[in-house]
Amino acid sequence: MTSQKEQLSYLLKSDKDLEELIKSIPKIVPFKREKGFEGLVRLICEQQLSVASAKAIFDEDLRKELCKIRGIGKWTADCYMLASLKREDIWPVGDLGLQISVQKLKKLPNRPSEMELEEISVKWKPYRTLVANMLWNSYD
Repeated sequence: MTSQKEQLSYLLKSDKDLEELIKSIPKIVPFKREKGFEGLVRLICEQQLSVASAKAIFDEDLRKELCKIRGIGKWTADCYMLASLKREDIWPVGDLGLQISVQKLKKLPNRPSEMELEEISVKWKPYRTLVANMLWNSYD
């Protein structure tokens, strides 16, 4: 089994390759998210973060660590944990699509606030990732 460093070394044979990857980020993600992805790529390449170590950290602790990276906020950290790390109980309360879907589901007159969305989701623990994905599908 190859290590994450070996896999990255294969893909990024030099610092120049890393810089090329970072330069390509604006083509892949919206501008305001560019710095966050750059920071995340650098942490992984510099072995300060690995998928294996990230999987062992509690959700709230990992969210705090990710949010220390310039350009990564709570929503981005939650979506990274939900989609990339496949965490089972992530509930990105700042997501507009999720807010609108819950508003429709619960027949609320207004979009729920982040605090209200958190309160509504309590009964779905520990499967809020699944619920979020189902609600996003209904939104699309």
